[in-house]
Amino acid sequence: MAGQIALGTMSWELTRRRRVSLPVPSVAAVLVGCVLLVALGPWAAKFPPARGTLVDEAGKPVEGAEVSVAPTHQLTPSKTGPDGEFDIDYSNSFLVPQAQPTPYVVVRHFERNIAAVATINSSGKPIKVRLTKAVTLVGRVTGPDGKGLTAARLRVYIWRDVTPWDVPEQILTDADGRYKVKTIPDGCWYWIRAFAEGYDNATDPDGVKIQVSNSAGKRLSVRDIRLDLADAWVSGVVIDQNGKPVADAYVEACDSGNGRTRTDKEGKFRIEGLVKGRINLYAVSPDGMARSDTLESSTGKDDITLVVKRRQ
Repeated sequence: MAGQIALGTMSWELTRRRRVSLPVPSVAAVLVGCVLLVALGPWAAKFPPARGTLVDEAGKPVEGAEVSVAPTHQLTPSKTGPDGEFDIDYSNSFLVPQAQPTPYVVVRHFERNIAAVATINSSGKPIKVRLTKAVTLVGRVTGPDGKGLTAARLRVYIWRDVTPWDVPEQILTDADGRYKVKTIPDGCWYWIRAFAEGYDNATDPDGVKIQVSNSAGKRLSVRDIRLDLADAWVSGVVIDQNGKPVADAYVEACDSGNGRTRTDKEGKFRIEGLVKGRINLYAVSPDGMARSDTLESSTGKDDITLVVKRRQ
């Protein structure tokens, strides 16, 4: 059916990304990294360079198109020259070894609003990629009151095979909470998530998942993504089995938003930026050898006590 769009019909097991502080690598860490590079070398080598030519619907070479290999961490897309050719070595761009994905190219020409996606030839032979009219997705990010959120940040993924790939450009909502994802290929699954300062996606963690097909050249509207106000908190103390406070213990709160912190020298903690409601908390000792049971509580409490116990 022309203009077909299916919403939320796929189920994926997802893991929230967490911001962590990385220490300066030690000599041991560097050595481990070298070992991993050697171990992954044969795996990366089995993927030949992405080579080919881009043509438009009239069969003419496409100059100035952006070509990215997915699913990799290729930060800067390559651009085609006057002959429409591309040749990309992505062996050091670190795909996901355990997923064993099939590499493919995502091609976009913003000025002409044409795009395509094509599987890379496993033998290394050049492929010819035909670009067609691109799709535009439009949507809105709202708060719990239904009003649009300004400057909310969108993360957009193309989902093909087993691993998603990030659309590289930054996309922000306007003053009415509206956003536009431009020049994306037809015939793909897309996953859109929203983030905003002072808000959390506890109610709508997966955002919008859509399948776009038979929609070349069309502008498609997707449902609103709702974010919850994250102005709640929880605080308390972490103690050991003898009742002594545990300094520098790791504490995490989840289910009403996600938050984490470390206890002070008196074992006290406070986690802010949570969504009001029920919440689960747990603590882990600094050495990782003792952990508390998960405690179900609610935000707004200042008298939480978590007891870390050594595991037998």
